[in-house]
Amino acid sequence: MGGLFRQRPPYEKVFCNLNQKVELRKLRRYDAGQLLTLNREKLDTQGRECKVCGRMDRLVDLAGQNEPPDLRCPWCKRFLEMSKQLVERDVYVVYRALEEKEKTNLPAIDEKTVKLPLPAANGRVYLCLEPEETACAHLEGERAVVRIYSKKFLPKLPGSIRLDMGDYVYRKHAAQKDLPTMEELAACSRGIQRIAVCRMDVDNLGAAFHSGFQQEGETDPVKRQRFANLPRAAALSRQMTLFFRRYINGFLSQAYDEKYTSMAVAIVYAGGDDVFLVGAWNQVLEAAWRIREAFRCFTCGALTISCGFTLFDSHFPIRLAASQTAELEEKAKGRRGAKEHEEKDAIALFTPEENHVYQWDAFREQVQNGKLKALQTFFLEYPERGNAFLHHMMELLRPVEDGGNRPIELARYAFLLSKLQPSWHSSQYPTYREFIEQAYGWALSGEDRRQLISASYLYLYENRKGKTDGVTQ
Repeated sequence: MGGLFRQRPPYEKVFCNLNQKVELRKLRRYDAGQLLTLNREKLDTQGRECKVCGRMDRLVDLAGQNEPPDLRCPWCKRFLEMSKQLVERDVYVVYRALEEKEKTNLPAIDEKTVKLPLPAANGRVYLCLEPEETACAHLEGERAVVRIYSKKFLPKLPGSIRLDMGDYVYRKHAAQKDLPTMEELAACSRGIQRIAVCRMDVDNLGAAFHSGFQQEGETDPVKRQRFANLPRAAALSRQMTLFFRRYINGFLSQAYDEKYTSMAVAIVYAGGDDVFLVGAWNQVLEAAWRIREAFRCFTCGALTISCGFTLFDSHFPIRLAASQTAELEEKAKGRRGAKEHEEKDAIALFTPEENHVYQWDAFREQVQNGKLKALQTFFLEYPERGNAFLHHMMELLRPVEDGGNRPIELARYAFLLSKLQPSWHSSQYPTYREFIEQAYGWALSGEDRRQLISASYLYLYENRKGKTDGVTQ
Protein backbone atom coordinates (compact mmCIF):
# COMPACT_ATOMS: atom_id res chain seq x y z
CA MET A 1 0.00 0.00 0.00
CA GLY A 2 2.85 2.39 0.85
CA GLY A 3 4.37 1.88 -2.61
CA LEU A 4 1.10 2.83 -4.27
CA PHE A 5 1.19 6.33 -2.87
CA ARG A 6 4.82 6.83 -3.83
CA GLN A 7 3.88 6.44 -7.46
CA ARG A 8 2.18 9.02 -9.62
CA PRO A 9 -0.35 10.47 -9.04
CA PRO A 10 0.98 11.28 -5.54
CA TYR A 11 -0.97 11.06 -2.31
CA GLU A 12 -2.03 14.70 -2.51
CA LYS A 13 -3.67 14.21 -5.90
CA VAL A 14 -5.56 11.16 -4.64
CA PHE A 15 -7.22 13.28 -1.95
CA CYS A 16 -7.93 16.13 -4.36
CA ASN A 17 -9.54 13.80 -6.91
CA LEU A 18 -11.70 12.20 -4.24
CA ASN A 19 -12.75 15.61 -2.95
CA GLN A 20 -13.76 16.71 -6.44
CA LYS A 21 -15.89 13.60 -6.87
CA VAL A 22 -17.61 14.18 -3.51
CA GLU A 23 -18.37 17.79 -4.39
CA LEU A 24 -19.77 16.69 -7.75
CA ARG A 25 -22.03 14.18 -6.02
CA LYS A 26 -23.31 16.92 -3.75
CA LEU A 27 -24.32 18.98 -6.75
CA ARG A 28 -25.86 16.00 -8.57
CA ARG A 29 -27.63 14.04 -5.89
CA TYR A 30 -30.15 12.38 -8.21
CA ASP A 31 -29.94 10.93 -11.69
CA ALA A 32 -32.58 11.48 -14.39
CA GLY A 33 -34.56 8.37 -13.47
CA GLN A 34 -34.74 9.28 -9.79
CA LEU A 35 -35.90 12.80 -10.63
CA LEU A 36 -38.68 11.42 -12.84
CA THR A 37 -39.79 9.10 -10.05
CA LEU A 38 -39.87 11.93 -7.52
CA ASN A 39 -41.83 14.21 -9.85
CA ARG A 40 -44.41 11.49 -10.55
CA GLU A 41 -45.07 10.89 -6.87
CA LYS A 42 -48.71 11.48 -6.04
CA LEU A 43 -49.36 14.24 -3.51
CA ASP A 44 -51.94 14.07 -0.77
CA THR A 45 -54.51 16.53 -2.13
CA GLN A 46 -56.40 16.49 1.15
CA GLY A 47 -53.35 17.44 3.18
CA ARG A 48 -51.84 20.80 4.03
CA GLU A 49 -48.33 22.20 3.72
CA CYS A 50 -46.09 21.65 6.73
CA LYS A 51 -44.72 24.96 7.98
CA VAL A 52 -41.31 23.42 8.65
CA CYS A 53 -40.42 21.30 5.61
CA GLY A 54 -43.13 22.35 3.13
CA ARG A 55 -44.30 18.75 2.60
CA MET A 56 -47.97 18.21 1.71
CA ASP A 57 -49.34 15.85 4.34
CA ARG A 58 -51.97 15.37 6.99
CA LEU A 59 -50.64 17.64 9.70
CA VAL A 60 -50.54 16.98 13.42
CA ASP A 61 -51.28 19.69 15.97
CA LEU A 62 -48.44 19.81 18.52
CA ALA A 63 -49.86 22.72 20.54
CA GLY A 64 -51.14 22.22 24.05
CA GLN A 65 -54.41 23.35 25.51
CA ASN A 66 -55.25 27.06 25.19
CA GLU A 67 -52.37 27.53 22.73
CA PRO A 68 -52.50 28.53 19.04
CA PRO A 69 -52.29 25.62 16.57
CA ASP A 70 -48.81 24.26 15.83
CA LEU A 71 -49.35 22.10 12.75
CA ARG A 72 -46.54 19.91 11.45
CA CYS A 73 -46.27 16.80 9.33
CA PRO A 74 -45.69 13.41 11.04
CA TRP A 75 -42.05 13.36 9.98
CA CYS A 76 -41.30 16.78 11.46
CA LYS A 77 -43.12 15.77 14.62
CA ARG A 78 -40.99 12.63 14.78
CA PHE A 79 -37.75 14.60 14.39
CA LEU A 80 -38.90 17.09 17.03
CA GLU A 81 -39.54 14.34 19.54
CA MET A 82 -36.33 12.53 18.60
CA SER A 83 -34.22 15.66 19.10
CA LYS A 84 -35.28 15.76 22.74
CA GLN A 85 -34.55 12.08 23.29
CA LEU A 86 -31.15 12.32 21.62
CA VAL A 87 -30.10 14.48 24.56
CA GLU A 88 -32.00 12.67 27.29
CA ARG A 89 -31.29 9.02 26.41
CA ASP A 90 -28.00 7.19 26.01
CA VAL A 91 -29.01 4.08 24.06
CA TYR A 92 -30.06 3.93 20.39
CA VAL A 93 -31.25 0.54 19.19
CA VAL A 94 -31.80 -0.58 15.59
CA TYR A 95 -34.56 -3.22 15.39
CA ARG A 96 -35.83 -5.31 12.54
CA ALA A 97 -39.58 -5.06 12.17
CA LEU A 98 -41.31 -8.37 12.91
CA GLU A 99 -44.97 -7.53 12.96
CA GLU A 100 -47.00 -6.38 10.01
CA LYS A 101 -48.11 -3.20 11.75
CA GLU A 102 -44.45 -2.24 12.18
CA LYS A 103 -43.86 -2.33 8.40
CA THR A 104 -45.88 0.77 7.60
CA ASN A 105 -44.16 3.86 6.21
CA LEU A 106 -45.14 5.85 9.27
CA PRO A 107 -44.91 3.65 12.36
CA ALA A 108 -46.84 4.79 15.38
CA ILE A 109 -45.23 7.12 17.90
CA ASP A 110 -46.10 6.62 21.52
CA GLU A 111 -45.48 9.06 24.35
CA LYS A 112 -42.18 7.54 25.48
CA THR A 113 -40.44 6.21 22.40
CA VAL A 114 -39.80 7.56 18.92
CA LYS A 115 -39.39 5.00 16.12
CA LEU A 116 -37.68 6.25 12.98
CA PRO A 117 -37.77 4.04 9.83
CA LEU A 118 -34.38 3.40 8.26
CA PRO A 119 -33.53 2.20 4.73
CA ALA A 120 -32.57 -1.47 4.57
CA ALA A 121 -32.01 -3.80 1.65
CA ASN A 122 -33.36 -6.92 3.38
CA GLY A 123 -36.47 -5.63 5.12
CA ARG A 124 -37.62 -2.66 7.16
CA VAL A 125 -35.69 -1.67 10.23
CA TYR A 126 -36.14 1.28 12.52
CA LEU A 127 -34.13 3.27 15.02
CA CYS A 128 -35.48 3.49 18.54
CA LEU A 129 -34.17 5.65 21.39
CA GLU A 130 -34.68 3.82 24.65
CA PRO A 131 -33.56 3.77 28.28
CA GLU A 132 -30.82 1.29 29.12
CA GLU A 133 -33.16 -1.04 31.01
CA THR A 134 -35.57 -1.33 28.07
CA ALA A 135 -32.74 -2.02 25.64
CA CYS A 136 -31.44 -4.81 27.89
CA ALA A 137 -34.89 -6.37 28.10
CA HIS A 138 -35.30 -6.35 24.33
CA LEU A 139 -31.82 -7.79 23.84
CA GLU A 140 -32.67 -10.71 26.12
CA GLY A 141 -36.10 -11.20 24.53
CA GLU A 142 -37.20 -12.30 21.08
CA ARG A 143 -37.07 -8.94 19.35
CA ALA A 144 -34.60 -8.88 16.47
CA VAL A 145 -31.91 -6.40 17.49
CA VAL A 146 -29.71 -5.41 14.56
CA ARG A 147 -27.34 -3.00 16.31
CA ILE A 148 -27.01 -1.03 19.54
CA TYR A 149 -25.34 2.36 19.86
CA SER A 150 -24.61 4.15 23.12
CA LYS A 151 -23.23 7.55 24.07
CA LYS A 152 -21.17 6.04 26.87
CA PHE A 153 -19.83 2.65 27.92
CA LEU A 154 -22.60 0.48 29.35
CA PRO A 155 -21.49 -2.70 31.18
CA LYS A 156 -24.93 -4.30 30.67
CA LEU A 157 -24.64 -3.79 26.90
CA PRO A 158 -21.07 -4.91 26.13
CA GLY A 159 -21.81 -5.29 22.43
CA SER A 160 -22.92 -1.69 21.98
CA ILE A 161 -21.04 0.65 19.65
CA ARG A 162 -19.79 3.87 21.22
CA LEU A 163 -21.37 6.82 19.44
CA ASP A 164 -19.88 10.12 20.60
CA MET A 165 -22.20 13.08 20.37
CA GLY A 166 -21.80 16.79 21.05
CA ASP A 167 -25.10 17.17 22.87
CA TYR A 168 -24.47 19.77 25.57
CA VAL A 169 -27.62 21.67 26.54
CA TYR A 170 -27.75 24.21 29.33
CA ARG A 171 -29.98 23.51 32.33
CA LYS A 172 -30.42 25.90 35.21
CA HIS A 173 -30.44 23.05 37.72
CA ALA A 174 -29.79 19.32 37.62
CA ALA A 175 -33.44 18.45 38.24
CA GLN A 176 -34.63 20.30 35.12
CA LYS A 177 -36.02 17.72 32.67
CA ASP A 178 -37.33 19.80 29.79
CA LEU A 179 -34.89 21.30 27.31
CA PRO A 180 -34.69 25.11 27.50
CA THR A 181 -36.61 27.12 24.93
CA MET A 182 -35.06 29.91 22.89
CA GLU A 183 -36.86 32.43 25.09
CA GLU A 184 -35.35 30.88 28.22
CA LEU A 185 -31.87 30.95 26.72
CA ALA A 186 -32.32 34.58 25.67
CA ALA A 187 -33.41 35.44 29.21
CA CYS A 188 -29.99 34.28 30.47
CA SER A 189 -28.26 37.00 28.45
CA ARG A 190 -26.52 39.99 29.98
CA GLY A 191 -28.22 43.19 28.87
CA ILE A 192 -30.40 42.75 25.80
CA GLN A 193 -32.39 39.51 25.78
CA ARG A 194 -31.27 38.05 22.49
CA ILE A 195 -29.99 34.69 21.33
CA ALA A 196 -26.83 34.39 19.29
CA VAL A 197 -26.01 31.89 16.59
CA CYS A 198 -22.40 30.81 16.19
CA ARG A 199 -20.99 28.69 13.40
CA MET A 200 -17.38 27.52 13.51
CA ASP A 201 -15.28 25.63 10.98
CA VAL A 202 -11.70 24.36 11.00
CA ASP A 203 -9.46 26.22 8.57
CA ASN A 204 -7.64 24.38 5.78
CA LEU A 205 -8.49 20.93 7.10
CA GLY A 206 -8.54 19.49 3.58
CA ALA A 207 -5.02 20.76 3.02
CA ALA A 208 -3.97 19.18 6.32
CA PHE A 209 -5.19 15.80 5.10
CA HIS A 210 -3.61 15.82 1.67
CA SER A 211 -0.38 17.69 2.35
CA GLY A 212 -0.06 18.10 6.12
CA PHE A 213 2.14 15.02 6.52
CA GLN A 214 4.60 15.95 3.80
CA GLN A 215 8.22 16.59 4.72
CA GLU A 216 8.84 20.21 3.77
CA GLY A 217 12.15 20.95 2.14
CA GLU A 218 12.59 17.43 0.74
CA THR A 219 13.16 17.35 -3.02
CA ASP A 220 12.96 13.56 -3.32
CA PRO A 221 9.22 12.76 -3.81
CA VAL A 222 9.55 9.42 -1.99
CA LYS A 223 11.08 11.02 1.11
CA ARG A 224 8.66 13.94 0.97
CA GLN A 225 5.68 11.56 1.02
CA ARG A 226 7.22 9.21 3.58
CA PHE A 227 4.73 10.01 6.35
CA ALA A 228 1.74 10.64 4.06
CA ASN A 229 -0.37 7.51 4.43
CA LEU A 230 -3.90 6.41 5.21
CA PRO A 231 -3.32 5.38 8.86
CA ARG A 232 -2.12 8.88 9.75
CA ALA A 233 -5.03 10.47 7.87
CA ALA A 234 -7.44 8.15 9.69
CA ALA A 235 -5.87 9.03 13.03
CA LEU A 236 -6.24 12.75 12.31
CA SER A 237 -9.88 12.23 11.34
CA ARG A 238 -10.50 10.28 14.54
CA GLN A 239 -8.96 12.99 16.69
CA MET A 240 -11.11 15.67 15.03
CA THR A 241 -14.17 13.54 15.75
CA LEU A 242 -13.21 13.10 19.39
CA PHE A 243 -12.72 16.82 19.87
CA PHE A 244 -15.99 17.96 18.32
CA ARG A 245 -18.20 15.10 19.49
CA ARG A 246 -16.85 14.23 22.91
CA TYR A 247 -14.50 16.79 24.43
CA ILE A 248 -16.58 19.81 23.40
CA ASN A 249 -19.27 18.93 25.97
CA GLY A 250 -16.76 19.43 28.76
CA PHE A 251 -15.52 22.78 27.45
CA LEU A 252 -19.03 24.21 27.72
CA SER A 253 -19.62 22.88 31.24
CA GLN A 254 -17.58 22.37 34.40
CA ALA A 255 -16.55 18.84 33.46
CA TYR A 256 -12.89 19.61 32.69
CA ASP A 257 -12.06 22.62 34.83
CA GLU A 258 -13.66 23.96 37.99
CA LYS A 259 -12.94 27.53 36.93
CA TYR A 260 -15.38 27.03 34.05
CA THR A 261 -19.05 27.80 34.52
CA SER A 262 -21.80 26.04 32.60
CA MET A 263 -22.66 28.14 29.56
CA ALA A 264 -26.26 29.03 28.68
CA VAL A 265 -25.91 27.56 25.20
CA ALA A 266 -27.05 24.48 23.30
CA ILE A 267 -25.14 22.52 20.69
CA VAL A 268 -27.22 22.15 17.55
CA TYR A 269 -24.47 20.26 15.77
CA ALA A 270 -20.85 19.43 16.46
CA GLY A 271 -18.93 16.94 14.38
CA GLY A 272 -16.34 16.56 11.65
CA ASP A 273 -14.87 20.05 11.65
CA ASP A 274 -18.04 22.11 12.26
CA VAL A 275 -19.80 23.58 15.29
CA PHE A 276 -23.24 25.17 15.44
CA LEU A 277 -24.23 26.82 18.74
CA VAL A 278 -27.24 28.81 19.92
CA GLY A 279 -27.86 30.42 23.28
CA ALA A 280 -27.63 33.59 25.35
CA TRP A 281 -25.70 36.00 23.14
CA ASN A 282 -22.89 36.94 25.54
CA GLN A 283 -22.36 33.33 26.62
CA VAL A 284 -22.27 32.06 23.04
CA LEU A 285 -19.46 34.56 22.41
CA GLU A 286 -17.57 33.28 25.44
CA ALA A 287 -18.26 29.66 24.46
CA ALA A 288 -16.78 30.30 21.01
CA TRP A 289 -13.61 31.64 22.62
CA ARG A 290 -13.39 28.58 24.89
CA ILE A 291 -13.70 26.25 21.92
CA ARG A 292 -11.08 28.17 19.97
CA GLU A 293 -8.60 28.11 22.85
CA ALA A 294 -9.21 24.43 23.55
CA PHE A 295 -8.78 23.60 19.86
CA ARG A 296 -5.55 25.62 19.67
CA CYS A 297 -4.14 23.66 22.61
CA PHE A 298 -5.48 20.36 21.26
CA THR A 299 -3.68 20.84 17.93
CA CYS A 300 -0.60 22.58 19.40
CA GLY A 301 -1.40 25.56 17.18
CA ALA A 302 -1.05 23.53 13.97
CA LEU A 303 -4.71 24.09 13.01
CA THR A 304 -6.97 27.10 13.45
CA ILE A 305 -10.72 27.61 13.51
CA SER A 306 -12.87 30.49 12.25
CA CYS A 307 -16.25 31.66 13.48
CA GLY A 308 -19.34 33.61 12.42
CA PHE A 309 -21.36 35.22 15.21
CA THR A 310 -24.55 37.29 15.15
CA LEU A 311 -27.60 38.12 17.28
CA PHE A 312 -31.25 37.37 16.64
CA ASP A 313 -34.61 37.66 18.32
CA SER A 314 -35.60 34.43 20.08
CA HIS A 315 -38.49 33.95 17.62
CA PHE A 316 -36.35 34.33 14.50
CA PRO A 317 -36.39 31.14 12.34
CA ILE A 318 -33.30 29.15 13.20
CA ARG A 319 -32.85 28.01 9.57
CA LEU A 320 -32.58 31.62 8.37
CA ALA A 321 -30.32 32.49 11.29
CA ALA A 322 -28.00 29.64 10.32
CA SER A 323 -27.91 30.84 6.71
CA GLN A 324 -27.07 34.43 7.65
CA THR A 325 -24.41 33.32 10.13
CA ALA A 326 -22.84 31.15 7.43
CA GLU A 327 -22.13 34.33 5.46
CA LEU A 328 -20.21 35.71 8.44
CA GLU A 329 -18.34 32.42 8.77
CA GLU A 330 -17.22 32.73 5.15
CA LYS A 331 -16.05 36.31 5.80
CA ALA A 332 -13.98 35.08 8.73
CA LYS A 333 -12.42 32.34 6.60
CA GLY A 334 -11.62 34.94 3.95
CA ARG A 335 -9.56 37.13 6.29
CA ARG A 336 -6.11 38.05 5.05
CA GLY A 337 -3.41 39.32 7.39
CA ALA A 338 -0.42 41.55 6.78
CA LYS A 339 1.81 38.50 6.20
CA GLU A 340 1.21 35.57 3.89
CA HIS A 341 0.68 33.01 6.66
CA GLU A 342 -1.61 35.30 8.67
CA GLU A 343 -5.01 34.35 7.32
CA LYS A 344 -8.30 32.93 8.57
CA ASP A 345 -8.15 32.09 12.34
CA ALA A 346 -10.77 34.81 12.73
CA ILE A 347 -14.18 35.78 14.06
CA ALA A 348 -16.72 37.81 12.08
CA LEU A 349 -19.49 39.52 14.03
CA PHE A 350 -22.91 41.12 13.66
CA THR A 351 -23.67 41.57 9.94
CA PRO A 352 -21.92 40.62 6.69
CA GLU A 353 -22.32 44.19 5.39
CA GLU A 354 -20.01 45.64 8.04
CA ASN A 355 -16.39 44.62 8.35
CA HIS A 356 -16.29 43.38 11.94
CA VAL A 357 -13.71 40.67 11.17
CA TYR A 358 -10.78 40.11 13.53
CA GLN A 359 -8.08 37.60 14.22
CA TRP A 360 -9.07 35.82 17.44
CA ASP A 361 -6.29 37.18 19.68
CA ALA A 362 -6.77 40.72 18.35
CA PHE A 363 -10.48 40.53 19.10
CA ARG A 364 -9.88 39.29 22.63
CA GLU A 365 -7.07 41.67 23.55
CA GLN A 366 -7.85 44.83 21.59
CA VAL A 367 -11.66 44.79 21.33
CA GLN A 368 -12.92 42.99 24.44
CA ASN A 369 -10.08 43.58 26.91
CA GLY A 370 -9.02 46.90 25.38
CA LYS A 371 -11.63 49.23 23.96
CA LEU A 372 -14.68 47.60 25.54
CA LYS A 373 -13.10 47.84 29.00
CA ALA A 374 -12.15 51.46 28.33
CA LEU A 375 -15.80 52.23 27.53
CA GLN A 376 -16.97 50.40 30.64
CA THR A 377 -14.52 52.33 32.86
CA PHE A 378 -15.44 55.68 31.33
CA PHE A 379 -19.21 55.27 31.54
CA LEU A 380 -18.89 54.03 35.09
CA GLU A 381 -17.56 57.52 35.90
CA TYR A 382 -20.13 59.22 33.61
CA PRO A 383 -23.33 57.21 34.12
CA GLU A 384 -25.45 60.21 33.18
CA ARG A 385 -24.22 60.06 29.59
CA GLY A 386 -25.69 56.62 28.97
CA ASN A 387 -26.19 54.85 25.69
CA ALA A 388 -27.44 57.93 23.83
CA PHE A 389 -23.98 59.48 23.96
CA LEU A 390 -22.39 56.31 22.60
CA HIS A 391 -24.94 56.22 19.78
CA HIS A 392 -23.94 59.76 18.87
CA MET A 393 -20.26 58.74 18.83
CA MET A 394 -21.02 55.86 16.49
CA GLU A 395 -23.06 58.08 14.16
CA LEU A 396 -19.94 60.20 13.67
CA LEU A 397 -17.47 57.32 13.39
CA ARG A 398 -19.32 55.10 10.96
CA PRO A 399 -19.34 57.63 8.07
CA VAL A 400 -15.58 57.99 8.50
CA GLU A 401 -15.22 54.20 8.38
CA ASP A 402 -17.39 54.08 5.25
CA GLY A 403 -15.25 56.67 3.47
CA GLY A 404 -17.35 59.78 4.14
CA ASN A 405 -16.24 63.36 4.74
CA ARG A 406 -13.42 62.50 7.11
CA PRO A 407 -12.30 66.01 8.25
CA ILE A 408 -15.82 67.24 9.02
CA GLU A 409 -16.92 64.10 10.87
CA LEU A 410 -13.70 63.97 12.91
CA ALA A 411 -14.11 67.63 13.86
CA ARG A 412 -17.65 66.95 15.04
CA TYR A 413 -16.40 63.91 16.92
CA ALA A 414 -13.73 65.98 18.70
CA PHE A 415 -16.33 68.62 19.57
CA LEU A 416 -18.63 65.94 21.03
CA LEU A 417 -15.82 64.63 23.23
CA SER A 418 -14.88 68.13 24.40
CA LYS A 419 -18.42 68.74 25.66
CA LEU A 420 -17.79 66.10 28.34
CA GLN A 421 -14.91 67.98 29.94
CA PRO A 422 -15.39 68.46 33.70
CA SER A 423 -13.68 71.15 35.73
CA TRP A 424 -9.92 70.94 36.15
CA HIS A 425 -10.28 70.23 39.84
CA SER A 426 -12.91 67.50 39.45
CA SER A 427 -12.10 63.94 40.51
CA GLN A 428 -13.46 62.86 37.12
CA TYR A 429 -10.91 64.84 35.13
CA PRO A 430 -8.10 62.20 35.06
CA THR A 431 -10.53 59.56 33.75
CA TYR A 432 -11.90 62.01 31.19
CA ARG A 433 -8.45 63.03 30.01
CA GLU A 434 -7.29 59.43 29.55
CA PHE A 435 -10.44 58.40 27.68
CA ILE A 436 -10.48 61.46 25.39
CA GLU A 437 -6.87 60.95 24.33
CA GLN A 438 -7.56 57.27 23.62
CA ALA A 439 -10.90 57.83 21.86
CA TYR A 440 -9.59 60.53 19.52
CA GLY A 441 -6.43 58.57 18.74
CA TRP A 442 -8.54 55.51 17.91
CA ALA A 443 -10.72 57.59 15.56
CA LEU A 444 -7.66 58.59 13.51
CA SER A 445 -6.54 54.99 12.92
CA GLY A 446 -8.60 52.82 10.59
CA GLU A 447 -8.09 49.55 12.47
CA ASP A 448 -8.58 51.12 15.92
CA ARG A 449 -11.67 52.97 14.70
CA ARG A 450 -13.22 49.74 13.46
CA GLN A 451 -12.41 48.03 16.76
CA LEU A 452 -13.97 50.94 18.68
CA ILE A 453 -17.21 50.58 16.69
CA SER A 454 -17.29 46.84 17.43
CA ALA A 455 -16.64 47.46 21.13
CA SER A 456 -19.42 50.06 21.13
CA TYR A 457 -21.88 47.50 19.77
CA LEU A 458 -20.90 45.05 22.50
CA TYR A 459 -21.22 47.72 25.19
CA LEU A 460 -24.68 48.73 23.96
CA TYR A 461 -25.84 45.13 23.91
CA GLU A 462 -24.51 44.56 27.42
CA ASN A 463 -26.29 47.62 28.81
CA ARG A 464 -29.56 47.54 26.91
CA LYS A 465 -32.46 46.19 28.94
CA GLY A 466 -35.36 44.24 27.46
CA LYS A 467 -35.75 42.74 23.99
CA THR A 468 -35.00 45.76 21.79
CA ASP A 469 -31.44 46.74 21.09
CA GLY A 470 -31.75 50.24 19.72
CA VAL A 471 -28.68 49.61 17.58
CA THR A 472 -29.05 50.37 13.90
CA GLN A 473 -26.70 48.23 11.84
